[in-house]
This record gives sequence, C-alpha cells and structure tokens, in this order.
Amino acid sequence: MVSAFCPGHITCFFTPAGDLSADLLSCGSLGAGIRTSLGAFADVHERSGTRTVMDGNETDLPVTSRVLELLAPGRGFDVSVENGLPCGEGFGMSAAGAVAVALAVADICGIGKQEAFEAAHKAEILGGGGLGDVSALYCLGHQPVRVKEGIPPYGEVIPTGVEFKQLTLAVLGPKMHTGSVLSDPVRVSAISNAGRRAVKEYLVKPDLGKLYGLSNRFSVEAGVECAEVSDALSKLHAEGYRAAMCMLGNSIFTDAPETEAESLLGPGANIFSCSSTDKSAGITHRV
Repeated sequence: MVSAFCPGHITCFFTPAGDLSADLLSCGSLGAGIRTSLGAFADVHERSGTRTVMDGNETDLPVTSRVLELLAPGRGFDVSVENGLPCGEGFGMSAAGAVAVALAVADICGIGKQEAFEAAHKAEILGGGGLGDVSALYCLGHQPVRVKEGIPPYGEVIPTGVEFKQLTLAVLGPKMHTGSVLSDPVRVSAISNAGRRAVKEYLVKPDLGKLYGLSNRFSVEAGVECAEVSDALSKLHAEGYRAAMCMLGNSIFTDAPETEAESLLGPGANIFSCSSTDKSAGITHRV
C-alpha cells in the first residue's frame, strides 16, 4: 500500500481561461488562492478490479476513476480517500484527492510526479471539478497566483509571500456544483470580467488586506454569493474581522478566531481551523 497527502486549496477569485476542446494541459483558469494545511489523504494498493472509498463510504469517484484510467489503464486498485474538509464547498478537496491518488498510483507504477499532476489536472477538468486547483497545488507557496492557465510548465503559478498563520473556515450552505455554475454563459461572463480585473490589480502589490478586499468585490460582481454567505460576511465585517467567500462554495474564510466565528455565525455554521501551507503534496507511507 502507498499513502499520500495533498493540501487543500481555496480560490479567492478566478477567471476561466484556455480552450477546453484543445490541450487540457494548457487550459484551466487564472486566479489567486490559498493552499491549506488541511487536505486529503489517500491510501492505494493494487488489486483485481477497482474499488473507491471516500470518508469511509464505498462510492463512485468520477475524478479519481479518470486519474486511474490516465495513469494505469486496465489495472485495478483499492482506493480510499479521507478529506480533512468538506467536498463541494470551495476547499479544493476534489483536486487534493485527485493529486494524492495520482501520486500514490504513480509511485506504485513507477511514474514521475509531473505525470501524476498532469493526470490529476486533466481528470479535474474532465470530471467537472475545479479548473485551477491542481495548478495552484503544484506551486509551493502559501498563497499562489495562477498568472497563466494550465498546469506548469504549460501554465505559470507564482507564490506571493502572503501567508495565513491562522485561518478559520465556515461552511454555511449546501454544496455548490462548479460544473453547473460554469455552464451558465451569463454567470461565466460576469465571473470572467470580475476575475480578470481582480488578478490584474492584485499582482501590482499582493498583500493580505488586498486579497480580502478583492475577494469581496469579486464575489459580489460575479453574482455568486448566496444569502447565507452575504449574511455571514456582514456579521464578521461589522466586528472588524476580514472575511471572504470561497470559490465556488457556500463557505467563507476569515481571520476571526474559531471561537469568535462560532459565536457570530451560530450553530448552523460548520467551522474548521487551519493555516496556509507551503508544503508539497507527496508520499507519506509505503508498505
């Protein structure tokens, strides 16, 4: 058995980029995000036939299945993924799981790390997951900015030096399906316009306050805030805390301490505490 870990990734603002009908390695998105210390663990061993388990439940995992098809066609694996944060809430867990599984399978098959990341990137796009999470996770900075779409070296991701020593995350509503949001041409146009402006402005002089401010402007201009998110942001801002929406999820990130976030947001919020990280995804154990 081979075990691997990959950090999570929150996108703060973004814009889809590249021709998805062309080379997937050169497609994805531009944007700014945060690599989180909480992520996904994967345990993989080869077997006859394939079985996939997520958070203790046997289930179909389309993105994971694509990773296996791309890296080891015709071979069977027992795959178990444990997520440190909820899926479908803007924390990049689909990408983190895809990268962790890809690294473990690549290790078993004698394939390089670059090919593992490329398979995870392709699988995320084909499976309707995030367009840029895998590219951001490729970067070893706490707060990566995707300045050219695609997985490096086809794309380009740069670290800014910005980091979050303490980060509180709050889930406020049901899962938001990235694929359904990005299939709406009107919404995609709003996201693209807002995202391009935010990336351009942020790169002039990246800092923590600017990241929060541009993230707040983006979520409003892009029209993706639900009522629960807007209400939570208002409560935190009123108390002097910085907070913004995670893309794309009914969730937020804030510098408010965990206990303060719990008090302000109430029992309906599912709250997690972590930090940003510059650690690489990689193999954690071999048996």
